[in-house]
Amino acid sequence: MQRYATQVLFRYLPGAVFTHEDEFIAQVHHVKGDTVHNLNRRVLLDELGRELRRWDPDHVMLPDPGRFADEYVVIEPELVSWDVYPLTFECTNPACQRLRRWWRQDSMVSDTPNGPLRCIHCHAKMRQLRYLTAHNCGQMDPLFTPRCSNCNSTEAVWLEDLGSFRSSTWKCHTCGGVVQSTRFTPCDCGDYAPAGGRAYRLSFTVRDGRLWYPQMLTILNLSSQTYDNFQQHPRRGLVAIASYLGDQTDVATALTEVERATPTARQSAQEWAETERRLRELNMTEQAIDAARAIQGPATSGIPATTGDISDVVAEHAAATPYVERAGLFDRRIIEDRLNLADIAAQVAGDSVAAAAVAAAETAASLLGLSDISVTQQFPIVLASYGYTRCTDKPARSHLHSYAARNQYRGKTPIFAVPASTEALIITLSARSVLGFLAADGSWTGPVPYEERAARVELIAAMAANPAEASAEDPANIARRLVHSVSHALARSLDDGETGFGESSLAEWIVPDTLTTAIYVAAYNDFTLGAFETVLRRRVTPWLNRAADAMNRCDNDPLCAQQRPHASCDRCLHLSFGCRTWNADLDRKLVRRYWRWTRQQAAAPIP
Repeated sequence: MQRYATQVLFRYLPGAVFTHEDEFIAQVHHVKGDTVHNLNRRVLLDELGRELRRWDPDHVMLPDPGRFADEYVVIEPELVSWDVYPLTFECTNPACQRLRRWWRQDSMVSDTPNGPLRCIHCHAKMRQLRYLTAHNCGQMDPLFTPRCSNCNSTEAVWLEDLGSFRSSTWKCHTCGGVVQSTRFTPCDCGDYAPAGGRAYRLSFTVRDGRLWYPQMLTILNLSSQTYDNFQQHPRRGLVAIASYLGDQTDVATALTEVERATPTARQSAQEWAETERRLRELNMTEQAIDAARAIQGPATSGIPATTGDISDVVAEHAAATPYVERAGLFDRRIIEDRLNLADIAAQVAGDSVAAAAVAAAETAASLLGLSDISVTQQFPIVLASYGYTRCTDKPARSHLHSYAARNQYRGKTPIFAVPASTEALIITLSARSVLGFLAADGSWTGPVPYEERAARVELIAAMAANPAEASAEDPANIARRLVHSVSHALARSLDDGETGFGESSLAEWIVPDTLTTAIYVAAYNDFTLGAFETVLRRRVTPWLNRAADAMNRCDNDPLCAQQRPHASCDRCLHLSFGCRTWNADLDRKLVRRYWRWTRQQAAAPIP
């Protein structure tokens, strides 16, 4: 069957179980499609390598992309091939309900050609049993069907299905007795067993999403030579930080500055002030003092300025792909059409009405603690799935399986990917607002600089010192949760009937350590409506106000508001499919407190 590529990525890749429109249950065997050539394969495999290192090597069924890059093929999914599954059927006659199990699909024969399967006892129609068993190791089988322990019958056994696996019971028509209650089936893998216990498979209905978790990664498909050089450079982290701090947003120039940088130590601002005082006491000319300042004084721009404020640990932390991608995204030589509110203000300087609208938009953004909103029609996103897990998506609690299949994909391991150049809104939160809020909230005990660049220096150092795996209540992780939650709030507020896109058509690309998110149209084609540029030019203020108001209430309150540890649900913050972490770690109350605080502080300087 044929499906849209994005549908396949989230629902119909190999190993997935789904309900066919003809009302039977099937499992995807393999997926066909064309090889994808218009993507940065090196970056994709590098990011895959980082993802695989999160897993126990003994639980990963994929080749190392660093050593065996040629073992992978990247495919854009088009045609889905499936098998009927499970092959355990039950009679639909309430008085019968006997079970019958086949072991091969081609052995299933109906009494009437092309007709439905019939019960051999009462000739009523048969339907697939809706339960499956699965384990974290990836094994999945139809529900175990027992033999009657009293009369040794198999054909007379039926399941008294009470709607819950735990409460259902196996019974026998022949002897009328209870065979046994449903039970968990042991798993022979031996992994993930409790201390001193056995590993058991769990039972699920065929519609349960826990049967199959596609493992996804998202990269920006930046393919210029400059970006390739940048992505492979050993000091790319320093350049990425320079871009975030605003010291040097031109990647090519920054790389040149890195190559030319000398190890000469520069003085701090306080040290240079003392040096300058002594030089003046020696009656040195201003020209000589300026020359000395250029060599010894604190740098004010470019890579030297970044080097003076950033440690090697922070630079190494920023060498990760998301940082590098953000720098490429904000380089106007790589993404040429990116516009922010300042650019639009310059364009409409002679139009008083348009200028007033832009000024109002800048004020609305400031009131919500946003430092920048940009738009591009060339957001080069690639969404890819490289494997799947069962029962859980957590690396420490599951095996990661590949999509490889015998006699398919030319004997290689497939990565299913959909590249597109689409439109996106790019939002960056203000670091000084975030630090000020965390300090007011009691989470941040460090300094809260008034200048945005200095605040970014403080925050990025905290992010490097406290990875995402640290305590959830660490200030760095609170900031990450805030960025993620704000991203969802802004995305959902774009679904207002005027942009032309519903919430289910939008997705996010997020770099929480730099307080940056992009909301893009997940149509995965190269056609754009330009709706987001219209939002930036004319509708920023109502959009932001609507997002802030939506955080004050939820249709599921008070249940949503009472959730612990964080409040969020499908009525307030969840995205249908556009969140890479499947709506994990969101907090509506955190966003509400943040926006209340930023509005209160808008007219006063942050302490």
